[in-house]
Amino acid sequence: MMLRSTAGADYFTAAEHWNLAHGCSRVSAGCKHCWAERMATRHRNGTSVGGRWTGEVKLFPERLEQPLHWRKPRVVAVQFMGDLFYERIQFDFLAAVYGVMAACPQHTFLVLTKRPERMLEFYRWVTEERNRVEEWMSTDHSDIYLGFALERLGGLYEPPQLDELGRVELAGYWEDFMFQWPIPNVWVGISAEDQETLDARWPMLAEVPAAKHWISVEPMLGSVELKCHGCGQDVQAHRAPDQGGCSGWFPDLVVAGGESGPGARPCDIGWIRSLRRQCADAGVAFHLKQLGSVPVEGDGPGRGAWIVDSKGANINEWPPDLRVREWPS
Repeated sequence: MMLRSTAGADYFTAAEHWNLAHGCSRVSAGCKHCWAERMATRHRNGTSVGGRWTGEVKLFPERLEQPLHWRKPRVVAVQFMGDLFYERIQFDFLAAVYGVMAACPQHTFLVLTKRPERMLEFYRWVTEERNRVEEWMSTDHSDIYLGFALERLGGLYEPPQLDELGRVELAGYWEDFMFQWPIPNVWVGISAEDQETLDARWPMLAEVPAAKHWISVEPMLGSVELKCHGCGQDVQAHRAPDQGGCSGWFPDLVVAGGESGPGARPCDIGWIRSLRRQCADAGVAFHLKQLGSVPVEGDGPGRGAWIVDSKGANINEWPPDLRVREWPS
């Protein structure tokens, strides 16, 4: 894999956030100090109360068109104020989201989930829907297609202020989405905070057809070993001579970071260093976002004694060998 080395740039901090919903629920230990959960409480829309998700979801379909107005190419973080594949966000709305992404090839969209099983279910649903639409389109009756698309985008998911032109534009997004698959500028990823969640989620993510697959190990709560989707071996075992014929693969990008904010849990520098080494051996781009508020290293100085930045995000304070922010080219 070709890597673009970006020793100082943090694509994630600089990313444009495109949040289309509020609402989620906790699914694993990484959710314990969810910043989105706390932020949603401030909006007082019923999706989070007292810093805890209520299970409700509020959609913002009026934000669908935002990326269409961003002319300069951007890295776009999609629905980082929750989980795009939260069970209460229905597939028809997701189809509109994907349609807009397909209509904006100048941008790179980062989709991240803790629910790869539902992401995989959605992608399979898309395949079925595409087959139906292709059958209809083969008759060259575009009006039939338009009616189908408007039907799927109507009701709850359509901004009430849209005029007929707006309805046709939304249908156009759906069409872009249906006829480019997988969408070349959409990178799909999972969040996995430890070995248990990585082992459970990575195999499902690897089954999702996508331009690139990535893993976010943030907050990093323990050491992790990357596994090949194919032979199931870790990086070193995969490189052994008897695994030379394996046709499996590792992710294109791994992002790591310690936890920050109230109640932040420790992140051992050794865990990050090991993950960085695995990525280098496997040819995977590695991007360290931050050391977190409580970085520790073996039996050395106490919790973050050598870190001034409250999130451990100042790259100049890191050990030199961890000042790595790569990006797949």
